[in-house]
Amino acid sequence: MKPIWVIAVSVLATAALVGGGTYYLTTAQAEKEQEKLQLQIDELSEKLTPTTGKNDAQDGESNEEVASDPTANWKTITDSSFSISFKYPDSWPTTTSKYLSAEDNDFAGVAGANANFTTSDIKDKGKIRLVKMTKLADYTTTGDKSQVTQLKSVYSAKNTSAATTIIMLPHVNAAIAGSTKPTYIETADGVFRGVYYFASIGQDYSTMLDCVIVLTDNTNVVTLHFALPSDKAANYKKSDGTIDPSFLDYVKALTTESDEALIKEFNSVYKYIAQSLTKTSTSQTTKSYSSSELGFSLEYPKAWSAGKFDSSADSVTFNDEDDHWQVSVIAKSTSKSLADEAKAKIMTLGGGAAGGSGVTNTDTTIGGVTAKKITAPVEGGKTICYLVVNGGKLYTINLFTETATNKEVVDSIKFN
Repeated sequence: MKPIWVIAVSVLATAALVGGGTYYLTTAQAEKEQEKLQLQIDELSEKLTPTTGKNDAQDGESNEEVASDPTANWKTITDSSFSISFKYPDSWPTTTSKYLSAEDNDFAGVAGANANFTTSDIKDKGKIRLVKMTKLADYTTTGDKSQVTQLKSVYSAKNTSAATTIIMLPHVNAAIAGSTKPTYIETADGVFRGVYYFASIGQDYSTMLDCVIVLTDNTNVVTLHFALPSDKAANYKKSDGTIDPSFLDYVKALTTESDEALIKEFNSVYKYIAQSLTKTSTSQTTKSYSSSELGFSLEYPKAWSAGKFDSSADSVTFNDEDDHWQVSVIAKSTSKSLADEAKAKIMTLGGGAAGGSGVTNTDTTIGGVTAKKITAPVEGGKTICYLVVNGGKLYTINLFTETATNKEVVDSIKFN
C-alpha cells in the first residue's frame, strides 16, 4: 500500500495537468476568436473609409475649417475705379462693375460704380441683387451730408448709437415704408464698417422685403441692396388686393431668426458678400501716364484709357471704361502769371470777375505747385478746370464731372 502522501501528490499532479491543459485550450480559443473579431472590424472600417483616405478638406485642414468659409469657392469681382474687391456666389451670373457719371447714375445724384446681379428672370419677380460703390466726398446735399455724418460716426464708434435714421446712400427713387433698427456689421479685416437692416422699400405699398447693407472705409461707400417677396405675403393681403397696414409692424419686428427667405439669404449669402469686401492696392488698380512733351505724369484707373498725345492741341484726354472723357490736360507756352491766366479764363467763361455769372476762383495746389480751381455754370451742369503755371507752360486740367475719382487723378499729377 502506497503512503498517503504519494497518493496526494499524484492527485495534485493530475489536477494541475488537466487544469493547465484546459486553460491553454481555452486561452488559445479566445485568442483565435479575438483575431477573427478584429479582422471583421478592419474589413468594416475599410468599407466605411473612402479609398483615398482623405476627406473633403485639403491636406492639413479640418472639415470645420472648410465649413467656416462659405465663400471659399465663390467668384471675385474687382472694381478699379474704387480699388474694391468682393466675393459673390458661384451660382450667380458673372458680371463686372460699371462706372456711371452723376448724370447717368439714376436718382443717385453722385457718380459711382454698380455691380448688378439682378438678371431679367428674377427682376420680373421683384427681386434685387445690386452692389453700389460711391465716394463719401461726393455727397454734398444737406440730406446726404446728414447720412454721411451718421455713417462716419458708426465707422468711428463701431456701433449704431449715432444711427438715428435709416442710412441709404445713394438714395433711391422709392420710399422706405418701414424697417428694423440698424445693426452694426464690419468686414473680416475691420476696414469696412457700417449697418444693415431689413425693410419694405418701394414706390408702391407692397409685401416685398429688402435687405440693405451700407459700409464705409471712411472714404468709399459700398451699399448692398437685395429684395425678395415676403413668404408671409398672403397673411397681409386683403380681399380687395390692398395690403394690411400691420405688415409694416411685421417688417419692423424682423430679426436674423425670422422665418423668411430674405433672412435666410442674409444669413447664408448677403452678409458674407458684405464681409468679403477688401481694398486692393493702388498699383493693382491704376496705370501710370508720363509725357515728356507735356511735362507731367499722373495715375489713372486701370479700367480707363489714355488718348494719344495730340501735338496740335498739346493735350491728352483720359476716358472711362465707357470711353467717355473724364479728365483732359492741355499744356501751352505762356509768359503770363497764374493770376493773369485765371482772369483770362474767367472772361472766356462769361464772368467779368470771380463771382460774376456764378464763376468761382479758388486757390489750391497740384503736385506741390500753386494752382487755381475755376468753376462756371453751364447748361445741365458746370465747367470745372484747374490752372497751373509751371516751367513756362500753362496747364489747363479739365474735369467732366467733379467726382472723387477724377479728383484723385488730378491729385496724382506731378510736374517734370
